Amino acid sequence: MGVDGLRVLENGLCFVPGLTKLNLGGNKLQAEGATALSEILECSPGITYLELSCNSIKDEGAAAVAKMLSHLPSLRTLLCWGNELSHVGIENVVEGLSSVQQLTFLDLSYNNPGVEGAAAIALGLRHVSGLQNLQLWGNNLQEGGAAALAVGLSHVQSLKTFVLRNNQLGPAGLEAVAPAII
Repeated sequence: MGVDGLRVLENGLCFVPGLTKLNLGGNKLQAEGATALSEILECSPGITYLELSCNSIKDEGAAAVAKMLSHLPSLRTLLCWGNELSHVGIENVVEGLSSVQQLTFLDLSYNNPGVEGAAAIALGLRHVSGLQNLQLWGNNLQEGGAAALAVGLSHVQSLKTFVLRNNQLGPAGLEAVAPAII
C-alpha cells in the first residue's frame, strides 16, 4: 500500500465519519506507513476494530502505533501480531493502551518481545481492565515473562481467553501464571 496509498485512504476516511472497522493487515506499511496512519486516523475516532498485523512496523514504527491509539478512544479490538516488535516496540505500543480503556481484544502474537516485553505488557494491562481476550502466541516470553504477566493479569478481572502458545514457558512459567487465570 505504501504512504501514497495511505494518503488516498486518508481522503476517503475523512468522508466516512461512521467508520468502525479498519483492516490493514498484510499491507507492508512499515514504520513510515504507521506514522502516516497515525495522522490519518485523527479523523476517525469511532473506529472500534483495527487490524495492523503483518506490516513490518518494527520498533521504529511502534511509537506511531501508540500515537494512533490516542486518536481511537472507542477501540475495542487491536490486532498487531507479526510486526517484528522487540521489547522496545512492545513497550511503545503498550504505552498507548492508556488511551483505549474500552479494549476487549488484544493480539500481540508473533513479535519477539521476550521477558522484557512481557513485563511491559503486564504494566499496560492495568489500563485495560475490561480486556476479555489476550493473544500472545510465539513471543519467546519464557518463564520470567509468565511471572511478569501473572502480576499484570491481577488488574484484568474480565479475561476469558488467554493464549500463551509457543512461548517456552516450561513448568515453572505455567505455575507462575496459573493463579492469575484460575
